[in-house]
Amino acid sequence: MYRLVRFVLAAVSVMVLTAPAGAAPPNPQLGTPVVVEGGNVAPCYTGCGGVFGVPSSNLSYEQTVVEMVNAERAAQVPPLPPLKRTSALDDAARYHSTDIAVDDYFTHDSQDRVDGTLQVVCSFSQRISTYYTSWNTLSENIAAGYSTPAAVMAAWMGSEGHRNNILRAASCEIGVGYYEGGGHYYRYWVQDFGCRYGVYPIVINREAAATDDYHVNLYIYGSGTWPEMRLRNNSDTWGEWRPFQSELAWELPKSPGEHTVWVELRNGSSTTSSSDSIYSTWATTLNITPTNVAFVYDAVTGSLTPPAQVVNLTNSTSADTISWSLATEGGWFTATPAGGTTPGTFTIAPTTFMTHPSAMYTGAVTVTATAPPETVNAVQRIDVTLDVQAPALGGLPDAITFTYSIPLEQLIPSTWTLTPRNVGSDHTLHWTVTGNAPWMQIVPQNGTTSPNGGAPQSFTVTPVGFSTSSAFLYTGMLTVTVDNPSGVAGSPHPVHVALKVVNEAFSHVYLPLVSRNF
Repeated sequence: MYRLVRFVLAAVSVMVLTAPAGAAPPNPQLGTPVVVEGGNVAPCYTGCGGVFGVPSSNLSYEQTVVEMVNAERAAQVPPLPPLKRTSALDDAARYHSTDIAVDDYFTHDSQDRVDGTLQVVCSFSQRISTYYTSWNTLSENIAAGYSTPAAVMAAWMGSEGHRNNILRAASCEIGVGYYEGGGHYYRYWVQDFGCRYGVYPIVINREAAATDDYHVNLYIYGSGTWPEMRLRNNSDTWGEWRPFQSELAWELPKSPGEHTVWVELRNGSSTTSSSDSIYSTWATTLNITPTNVAFVYDAVTGSLTPPAQVVNLTNSTSADTISWSLATEGGWFTATPAGGTTPGTFTIAPTTFMTHPSAMYTGAVTVTATAPPETVNAVQRIDVTLDVQAPALGGLPDAITFTYSIPLEQLIPSTWTLTPRNVGSDHTLHWTVTGNAPWMQIVPQNGTTSPNGGAPQSFTVTPVGFSTSSAFLYTGMLTVTVDNPSGVAGSPHPVHVALKVVNEAFSHVYLPLVSRNF
């Protein structure tokens, strides 16, 4: 059973080889597919490579190492060309990182453990050749015990031999293998570098896995061999032939997803081609703020809040320009200008509406991205409202009725309590009440709808001084008038008042319902 050591264990080793293209690789061998070690299932390889589709313990770690290698090459003066990642070298590196962990050794040459004893099977170049043929140069870095890509790259760059491999001008391709979970060091790293006869890689953005911009940079190998080239994206039509360039600015399709750039090289009647792929997260996304616009008109002060609203339009995912146009619903406001580009703005302003009575106006502005056609959130709706707040007197009935029973000597109701309210806005209304009949007692005769922001004040109406000995119908009227502010809708408000004196019990009297008008 393997154990995870608690102290730092780290080791590195380097190997370089230049060999003729005709070197014949040994026949590949495939050992037992899997073995259980310490409860974990791990591949168990015997022989000299030749196993394809080797799994990785951490794909992200491997990609990070590739990108860090190319970053180191770019930092040189003058910069070195980026290396193209290839699956053949990945398989070679992953095979070795797994094999040295499971068989618990640490050399470049492949070994098998037979009856507990390690036996050399083949050299590193023979193992790599089972995957990567027709090479003209090979080199390899290995390391063990380092926990992160940054840590292992720092160790390699701090060692002259490993640094030389990373910065070798003769290399043009790279593969990385990482295995975690066995052996004395627990974590194992392998870098394989090479270049092949007749292979001229193309590299997008120094072999980054992804890009958030459709503008990318290409590096194309083949300078001095191929005077002409042409390119295309994916399966598009080839572009025109052009003079060869090692470095070239290029545009991917304006859509997210994986894209492949192809290059075809030509020298007379001879041609060759290569490709590289990258995942694009680029998108043009129309972003609008705010997405709801609300106005309030105060009829007392004659103020509109806000007087206008500016809406901002941006491309939230890239620096590319988005063209847009507007359509409006509702004739009470304007939205200007009717079109433009990002970053940009338009202004919504109420223009034609009634200031009385209170009302809620609704409408909308639809923003449509007209270009590019791939724009995300290309059509968006902004709801627009205008709340006209004009004060209005309400909360009062049109009539109130009292009934007095002579036999029972009882008045129902004994009093009416009425509460004037502002049903159109939040402003306080100052009101007064007057009556035209001497038998009505009104207390108090003035008040407000919301004194100091509190509950509205009420007044009471009570019959007084009427004859309780003979049947009679008393009628009158009270009037509620708003004194401040002036011109309030619903003011003055008349309330008809009736007092019916009856010479019978209430059980025989119809008590009319009160009609209210709020």
